[in-house]
Amino acid sequence: MFEAAGWDAYFALVRTRTWDEVESELRYKRATERFLRSVTNEVLSSSNRNWIYNAAKADRKNLEFCGGWRKTEALAKWYGEEPRRVAAALRGLWAPYDGSPDGLPPRDEVFARIRIFAKQLPFVRNLRGAGGRMALTSALLLRISAEHYPPFKVTMFTKVYELTGHPQPPQDADEATLYEHALEFLDKFVEEARARRLEWPSNLLEAQSVVHMLRYSDPNAGGRPRAAESRRQVAHQPDSVSASAGWDAYFALVRNLKWAVVESDELQYKRTAERYLRSVTNEVLSSKENWIDAARDRGNFRRYLNI
Repeated sequence: MFEAAGWDAYFALVRTRTWDEVESELRYKRATERFLRSVTNEVLSSSNRNWIYNAAKADRKNLEFCGGWRKTEALAKWYGEEPRRVAAALRGLWAPYDGSPDGLPPRDEVFARIRIFAKQLPFVRNLRGAGGRMALTSALLLRISAEHYPPFKVTMFTKVYELTGHPQPPQDADEATLYEHALEFLDKFVEEARARRLEWPSNLLEAQSVVHMLRYSDPNAGGRPRAAESRRQVAHQPDSVSASAGWDAYFALVRNLKWAVVESDELQYKRTAERYLRSVTNEVLSSKENWIDAARDRGNFRRYLNI
């Protein structure tokens, strides 16, 4: 648990980031939005069973990064086993909305679609909880609009609620309620930024991207912010920042990390890649050609080497 520091302390963290960093976050989410739109017909006609893996290869950070790679693997398995059922579920999630000139469905419509889609997801590991199902669903919502319906991860939002003093969602919240609560928080984040005369975040996607960038930060840990590099904030910036803060400052950041995060996000897939490479050593050295494809299909070696 993190001690609630309030909005002012959280914006002190925001000011340590640069627009270039925000743009790098926006880029892969918009790339995923474009990719999902480009393969919609293939997905809904069940004619391209490799679209999820193609999405994973389309950009370094992509569909599986937005929704969580374990959850995306579960989606790939489901689509491989029941492509028509998955296509029907996605058709309902992605359907054009006739009630607005640009076809963008309003939030109430999207929340209703989320509830229908989430009920159809398989009850398998990594998709058993409402948070996990919503994380995957939110990655697929990028097809509708990344700017209006950005990715969601329950742990990331739980932390930022604690840091800013924002209320947590109800304990029995379903997928749509979790997402509605997150969007309301992002609305508040944009409003608070505007009140402080900041250039960004100016929309929900920018706000979600900043939250994601700061997911391991803690305003209570102290530390000096670094100056902005480009498109700097209109608000106050520190006059000078040491180019090298030294090991003590770096370990102040290290102490913000949780072991569970290090273990699940970093160590696990690298050790899986290690075991896989050892298991196929004989095949590789005997020039078997499909070992890399097998690694890609298993989803672990691909994540490490981006193949």
